[in-house]
Amino acid sequence: MHSKATEQLRDAGYEALFLMGGYLALSVHPTLRNLDDILRWIDETKSRRQFLRRLEKRGLVESGTRNGQWVPLLTDLGRAAFAGGRDPKEAWNRGWDGRWRLLTFDLPRKEHPARMKLARWLGRHHFGRLQGSVWISPDPVQDIGEVLSGHRIDPTKVLVFEGAPAGIDDPRGVAASGWDFESIDAGYRDYRKFAERILQNLRKSRPSRSRIQGILRDERQLWREAVRQDPLLPKALHPRGYEGPGSWKVRGDMLKRLRRAHRPGGRA
Repeated sequence: MHSKATEQLRDAGYEALFLMGGYLALSVHPTLRNLDDILRWIDETKSRRQFLRRLEKRGLVESGTRNGQWVPLLTDLGRAAFAGGRDPKEAWNRGWDGRWRLLTFDLPRKEHPARMKLARWLGRHHFGRLQGSVWISPDPVQDIGEVLSGHRIDPTKVLVFEGAPAGIDDPRGVAASGWDFESIDAGYRDYRKFAERILQNLRKSRPSRSRIQGILRDERQLWREAVRQDPLLPKALHPRGYEGPGSWKVRGDMLKRLRRAHRPGGRA
């Protein structure tokens, strides 16, 4: 799901999805009137039906009913795209069996392209890097055979182990060694400063529609930058002081206030 959601995030029309998806995701009772309000933002769309068909074809929305009326509902892929490519809350709440997966490879310098391809794949799938060619993940390693075959890497030069490090009682220490949480938290702090500033402004006055669109564009970029480098580990592995959940909550508060400000006659 992550790769498909990321493709949607790169789409030039993502802003329209963001506006629509954000509104519906935060609305307890989405209605056709809500949809009309949202679609009025999308000036370049000549056909609302065509627009919805395009989103549905991409797997971002699906048809549903509320109180006997048809409404578009976000799919899991749509929610992931709206959250920055992955759903942080879902990722943080997933279970962990207490075992690490350690992947190591021994590829000579002459096979540098293969090393780089494998390292990029590991990074895209949020493995942590303990050192040079030693990577870790809290989740089972799947499809590694297909990956190696696709990159023409000799599978005998790649090993995957499963277990717990000897002499380490707190798994959060392993997590802190495998990922750069100092950089991750810095991204979340930048986002949080932005969101808290917007919240302060919303308490003072109601922004114009064009201003809300500008806020959402800035929000999208900052949130994507923050969550892009985060492996979104299970809660049991969160290092002390991890900024992710707090920033996620502030994000939700800000978007709810923006939704209220967007309503005709609404107040933030």
